[in-house]
Amino acid sequence: AKAHELGYKLEHFWLGDAGLSHRRMSDIFTARGISGLIVASHLPENGRPLHLDWTKFSAVKIDYYPHEPVLHNVTNDQRAIMRMAVQRILAAGYHRIGLVMPRWWDEFGDLAWSAGFLAEQQWLPKKDQIPILYFAEGSAVRGETLVPAKPFADWMQRYQPEVLLSLARFVGPRLKELGLLVPRDVAFVEFFHESEGGSMTGVRHNCERVGALAVETLVGQMQQHTFGVPELPITSLVEGTWVDGETLPRRPVAPAGPSFELPKGGNA
Repeated sequence: AKAHELGYKLEHFWLGDAGLSHRRMSDIFTARGISGLIVASHLPENGRPLHLDWTKFSAVKIDYYPHEPVLHNVTNDQRAIMRMAVQRILAAGYHRIGLVMPRWWDEFGDLAWSAGFLAEQQWLPKKDQIPILYFAEGSAVRGETLVPAKPFADWMQRYQPEVLLSLARFVGPRLKELGLLVPRDVAFVEFFHESEGGSMTGVRHNCERVGALAVETLVGQMQQHTFGVPELPITSLVEGTWVDGETLPRRPVAPAGPSFELPKGGNA
């Protein structure tokens, strides 16, 4: 939509086509008069370097992979999104927060998820600091993204989180197996909320803005005839939007303790 608004046509090319080398791809772009490239988000295992003839192109990538070449990139601000989630949870009266996610999710965001969570967790009392429950999972395109049953049950039993920070598809079926209901037994916040409403509490990623900003960044380079790998690449971060729901009910504020007043002119 943004490309059309700015007077450009956006075409999709698939790097995975059989027999399509990076050199051949560069030749196709050049023959068709294409000088601006948006490198779409890649999974970590597909993050091998792209050996295009970058001197002929303006370029920007979405998210962090592939790592090479180091281009200007646009992404959701996962670190700030996680910090927002923890801050909102604390403001709602909860203290023991458990983060559950596949390890590849953290790698996909260049460890921004864990960085944001741990940045906020460090200010909590030690007794409320619950270690992140990572689980092994290759990628979303291979198999299930459900946390393994026993490690999850053991972690829940040991740390007794008051609220889970995760995705429903990671932990929802496991909670049912344990007989736990949200929010009766444990509150829940979705850190990758995919809609603007509904009953789920969480943080919505503004992916539409990420796409539009990638186009704006690319068009700016093209209009200035800036080609090649930048000497000083810039990362643009798009903030998330908090979505109120029913899975994080506000806890009542505990009554204040007794107050004492020293007698006037007396000693304590």
